[in-house]
Amino acid sequence: LNLYLSGHPLDEYREKYSEEAFTLNDIKPILDVERVGDDGEENMEDNDVTALIKEYDKKMVSLGGMITDVRIRITKSNKSMAVVKLEDLHSSIDIVFFPTMYDKYKPLLVKDKIVKVDGELQVSGSSQIMVRGIKEWLFDCSLCWAKSGCYPMKHQK
Repeated sequence: LNLYLSGHPLDEYREKYSEEAFTLNDIKPILDVERVGDDGEENMEDNDVTALIKEYDKKMVSLGGMITDVRIRITKSNKSMAVVKLEDLHSSIDIVFFPTMYDKYKPLLVKDKIVKVDGELQVSGSSQIMVRGIKEWLFDCSLCWAKSGCYPMKHQK
């Protein structure tokens, strides 16, 4: 995870995270084992981690977070795809955009953008989410209104 001197960029989302059905904290033991490196293989036999893998592998999830890295790859069929690093308040995970999804969503794949991703979580092997959809994730309604240029009637003069 990145180190932030003036607080995490997602701190204002902290309350909303507590309302989310899924965060990376739910699978943090799996992610921690993966980050151990070569020694992590024997730890994967841990009963708690094994149970988490069985519970979450291939599960459809929705996850909010901040894009911290975008890597563009070229497939064997010479099409672009992306692997995006998404960070929430607990950890980070790779989000995979195969060519069709990449073409559809590439305007949103910008470093430091806060997004909400829907997709299939894969935690057997290297953890990642195979994206099914993505949208900008804004909680502050004044930000939404300012962005769209539309303000509620009670605030207009």
